[in-house]
Amino acid sequence: MPLNIDIQQILLHMFNFIILAVGLYLLLYKPVKNFMDHRTAEIENKQKETDRLMQEAVDKEKAYAELLKKAEEETRRKMEACEEQIHQMAELSREAAHREAEGILFDAKEKAQEAEKRTVEELKGTIADIALMIASGILEREIGSKENEKIIRKSLEEWSDQND
Repeated sequence: MPLNIDIQQILLHMFNFIILAVGLYLLLYKPVKNFMDHRTAEIENKQKETDRLMQEAVDKEKAYAELLKKAEEETRRKMEACEEQIHQMAELSREAAHREAEGILFDAKEKAQEAEKRTVEELKGTIADIALMIASGILEREIGSKENEKIIRKSLEEWSDQND
């Protein structure tokens, strides 16, 4: 053979190469490819599960945000209702206090008028006694005690009749 090339050797090397390629394919490539396919499928499944859970979380977040908004609105309405009730109760309390104050002032005025009337009556009696004493003193000096008493009694009776 020219150039020292043996066809049998070439065919043997080619056969060895094919055996090596089939062996490597069966021993390395196929298991690695199966492992990689399995791993890829597992990652895709986890990614889908993660996406699904993420969507559920977003939906729950929206639902919770809506519930929170409703709760805040309800709280605001209840606070407004409570404030309105407080204002109404305060107004009623002010009105009751005002009426009570007017009643107290009215009672105080009545008592003051009654006290004034009693004082005037007492003073009338006191003034009458003083006037009687003065008149009796003057009359004693001028007239006499028995005539003086008659005049004073007559004057007092007339004065009493006029004031009654």
